[in-house]
Amino acid sequence: MEFIKNIKSNLISISSLVVIVIFILGVFRLVSEDKIYPTGDVIEYTIMTEAFYNHFSPDVREGDFETFKKAYTKIADWSNNEKAITYDAAQQFVSEKNHQPLDYDYAFFVSEKGKKFSCHFFAYSLINVPSRILCAVLDFNPLIIHQLTNLMLIVICSFLFFRYSGFNKLYTTLFVFMFYFSTNYWYLSWQHPEVFTVCFSSLGLFLFLSERRYWGLFLMSIAALQNQPMAILIAGLAVYTLIKAPINIKNLVKLGLSTIIVLGPSLFYYYHFGETNLIKYQGALSFDYVTVNRVLGLFFDINQGAILAIPLVLFLYIFLLIRKFLTTKPPEYILEIIIVVFTVFSVCIAATIDNWNHGQSVVNRYVTYFSGMILVHFAFLLYEIKNLRLKISIASFALITQIATVIYHNNLSDYDWSTNVPKPISVWVLENYPKFYNPDPVIFLNRYFPNAAYDYSSTPAYFMKTDGTITKILIHKQHTDNLEIIGLNKAQIDSINENTNFINNWAYLNVDNISSKFLPKALLIEIDNVRKTQNMIEIIKATPNWYNSVIERAEKEGVSEEQALIGDARYVLKIDPVIQIGTTKEEKINIKIVQIKANPEWLEMIKLKARESNTSLDTALYYDAKWIIEEELKK
Repeated sequence: MEFIKNIKSNLISISSLVVIVIFILGVFRLVSEDKIYPTGDVIEYTIMTEAFYNHFSPDVREGDFETFKKAYTKIADWSNNEKAITYDAAQQFVSEKNHQPLDYDYAFFVSEKGKKFSCHFFAYSLINVPSRILCAVLDFNPLIIHQLTNLMLIVICSFLFFRYSGFNKLYTTLFVFMFYFSTNYWYLSWQHPEVFTVCFSSLGLFLFLSERRYWGLFLMSIAALQNQPMAILIAGLAVYTLIKAPINIKNLVKLGLSTIIVLGPSLFYYYHFGETNLIKYQGALSFDYVTVNRVLGLFFDINQGAILAIPLVLFLYIFLLIRKFLTTKPPEYILEIIIVVFTVFSVCIAATIDNWNHGQSVVNRYVTYFSGMILVHFAFLLYEIKNLRLKISIASFALITQIATVIYHNNLSDYDWSTNVPKPISVWVLENYPKFYNPDPVIFLNRYFPNAAYDYSSTPAYFMKTDGTITKILIHKQHTDNLEIIGLNKAQIDSINENTNFINNWAYLNVDNISSKFLPKALLIEIDNVRKTQNMIEIIKATPNWYNSVIERAEKEGVSEEQALIGDARYVLKIDPVIQIGTTKEEKINIKIVQIKANPEWLEMIKLKARESNTSLDTALYYDAKWIIEEELKK
């Protein structure tokens, strides 16, 4: 009896120590941030928390913005908030009374009764109320509220892993650290529901696999309140529960009570708006976006896939699944089949979103909860190996690889934001083996050619080495004629149109497969610089403070607004503001044509001139560019 007490005491002390270490690591992680950045859909979640704090209801009111600002300005000037302008614009919309049902601005919609609600459900905002109360008492930056909640969720989850673990205590310790050094590490500082979803879904699956099925389903259902695609996996696990437990009234009631809340968001929005999903109402969801490439990319994409967070676990998970399929009989791996198949179905639902490269930290936001559940299932599969030393060694090595990826990615960015930044490994692959990396077009556009991300007429998008060598091109079916910009002629473009398999109007061209002589590399570099500069100018114009400062400087220095914008854009992009490439007259004319095409207003003027003179657009572009260059050469 005394021996058993000692074991329990030892277990309690170890688990307590590990949980304390997790807490300290989390605190250190948060305080190491240079500044508190309002991430992603922060406005929705912070203001909904204010709504619950002020009047304990999810409808957002003007006063909720005021109390948030009041809390913020106790600590810093409102202008220090990176999204102050967006907060103010959202507040203006919420304060207006003359809107019709389903009118919306930013992410707040008008209900049939005139109230304003977020298009994202409020469960995560609700559980932040205790931290908001603490903020009111201690007067700290309200952007920290959600970070505190995230940290406490991870700490509580870690404790409960120990509490309900059937694993060896050392193995459980390794698992808990793997859980922390996963996507949780990156989204800990986000005022967003990723950590909420990971904790509830991972702990839920952990309990489910530990034969606490109803509690497991209940926790996973809570997670699904913020990420509805998970309801598909919950449905699969519910079917498995029916298979394993006697079908009677008691079990059916328990199953119903543990899963019924997944219907909450749909019922809530239908009651207030007559629509079950406001994001779908916006037109942002379509099964046309679901491709094999996108689904596999959630796990293996080298810019934002799960492979960046749980590299070894991901491959070992596949190996352990195959091992179980080959070494056991069907009844023993039916649960594995359900988890894998219904997880893929859930990913397919998540993949219906139009923007697959949304705001994120290191990995796609949807990766967070899927990789968390993979980590849990992996831990159970690995523990089935009888050799204790072997499974401890594998778990230790997996943890080391996750810590290594954390350290590596930690050095790539000052802030937890990597939406538009290509990962170094992806750059290396595109430089050396471009055929092997064909990401979802949205990823390629945003990371390698952002000026075409929202304006497909700006394609082709391409990856270019620093020496001007193009290795991969992304084309849109309706804008293949633009390939002329980089030197392809009409016959080559026609051949591409006839022989290329387009998926959702997009296709990749690997340069090795194109029998074409591009423009000189020096000219391609300058053309690329011009296109990037124009895109950066649009970003400057869309940033009021930045744009106003450029205008003020232009007036002070006696230069045109356009010159000042070009100077700022090229400075940010680290491009020499003086064009030193394209020394021949014809090269300068080609560059000027690209500049005209990159400026919509200028291009429209040339089109009008072409119609009035009854000439082709190409001819009008050439002669306008030629005249400008000749005038510049006279100076």
